[in-house]
Amino acid sequence: MIRILVVDDLKALLDVVKYILESNPDFEVDTAPSVAEALVLLEEHKYDIIISDYYMPEENGLDFLKQVRAMNLSIPFVIQTGHGDEITALEALQGGADFFLEKGSEGPLQYLAFTQIINLLVSQNKMEIKLQKQTHALRDLSDINHDGLVYVDTNGCIQNVNLAFQKITGCLEDTVKGVSFLNLIPDEWKEGTSLSLKSIDDSDNLSEEYKREYIRCTGDRIPVSIRAHVVHNDNGDPEGMWLIVHDLSDTGQT
Repeated sequence: MIRILVVDDLKALLDVVKYILESNPDFEVDTAPSVAEALVLLEEHKYDIIISDYYMPEENGLDFLKQVRAMNLSIPFVIQTGHGDEITALEALQGGADFFLEKGSEGPLQYLAFTQIINLLVSQNKMEIKLQKQTHALRDLSDINHDGLVYVDTNGCIQNVNLAFQKITGCLEDTVKGVSFLNLIPDEWKEGTSLSLKSIDDSDNLSEEYKREYIRCTGDRIPVSIRAHVVHNDNGDPEGMWLIVHDLSDTGQT
């Protein structure tokens, strides 16, 4: 079920729009004749999408949009503008609106053709929220991991590191981002050590475990073990790899 909030100062229009939209069994519609009443409804209910008129007394649709975004709500916001009012529509999109609906000669019946846009905006937003949650969860997991995690691109340059890596190596993310991972290990270690993406990909995607000394950004060395795992894109081609850095010093073992 998709719950929709429609805001317009024309109460008669709201009744018609509610009737038309709810002809779709997947839609449930609440209406508000003013921004003030809409804000009350937002406190009481959770909506999947907002459709608001621009021209309203006291507070207009852009005022409402700014308040919704100030509440950190990522809910899709559609603003209705008058015919030929492109400047207002552009201002709304720049202010965080997801779509604008131009009021046409067909009146409320235009909402019948708006069903696909509503479904698209709602599903898009739900997917973005899901991806954000997954990203935060992965970052939280990597940050509590005692092993250092490093993502390098196809050229072996560091793109992302977790907090454990920064603690083990004494290197801040901003310092090592874009730097070749091999620049951080002693020259004598590079002999016979193959941490190239191609060689690991050819050996079943996972490298052997290397136990050597690592050069910290402070200049001193610590014993670590490193393994690498290749990451592939949708076509099956290698696009980077994760390096797992484990601190073998007495401090790291405790």
